[in-house]
Amino acid sequence: MAQAACKSCEICNGGSGKHYCQQCDQLFCDSCKTSHLRTKISKTHSFIAGSNLNLEEKSFCSEHDEPFLFHCIDCNTAVCQICAVKKHNRHNMSGMKESVLKLKEQLVKYVYSKVTALGNDIQQLEQGTRGYQSDVKAVIQSITEDAKNKKLLIDRKAEELIKTLRTQEEKNLQNLSASNSELKDILNKVNKIQKAIIDTANMSEVALLPKLKNLRSEVDKIGTKKVPVILEVKYSQKNVSENDILLGALSCRKKTKPSDGGGDRN
Repeated sequence: MAQAACKSCEICNGGSGKHYCQQCDQLFCDSCKTSHLRTKISKTHSFIAGSNLNLEEKSFCSEHDEPFLFHCIDCNTAVCQICAVKKHNRHNMSGMKESVLKLKEQLVKYVYSKVTALGNDIQQLEQGTRGYQSDVKAVIQSITEDAKNKKLLIDRKAEELIKTLRTQEEKNLQNLSASNSELKDILNKVNKIQKAIIDTANMSEVALLPKLKNLRSEVDKIGTKKVPVILEVKYSQKNVSENDILLGALSCRKKTKPSDGGGDRN
């Protein structure tokens, strides 16, 4: 029986034993393998070679030196023909090749279902990511447009306030200017009478008396002009908090997953 440490051909003991016969449990070189497969009794034997060679995995029963022909489903182990009769009698059995093919088919389907499910999940995640990024871009555009429109309203209101203030200013300045002209005109008249009084310094008292009465009469005719009320203009800002700003609010919620109609993937 082949040993794990043996590296030479167990038939000729000369060549490199790089081919393992699963039925004979022996190492063969290239030449001996060719001869072995030409022999009628062993032409159907199977070999393991190269990186797949692992002498720890035997194809023969270590107890009876018989090939493993069956798979005991109840015990989940490979058994030879003798073990099948002595130790696994009445157990649920199947042929080794049949069990391997069945298990391989099941594994292929299971792995395929996992690959398909993962592929769908990745596709859904990628589509969701692109959708999320598109949503964020659209929301940013909406916020920008909304803010721009609100700014236009604010600018329009500011222009209206300034226009109203300028109109009132023009009207009030005209009134103030007219009052100022009237006061200056009155001042000029009073200044003339004051000068006339000074010019009477060398007049005789007989001549001065009617003169002063005449000047007093002129002063009485001048009258007075009250200074108009000066308006005080102020602007009171509204106390607006961040929550009072007329912009919308963001909302984030989970999207409902579309039903795929599939069953349990596990």
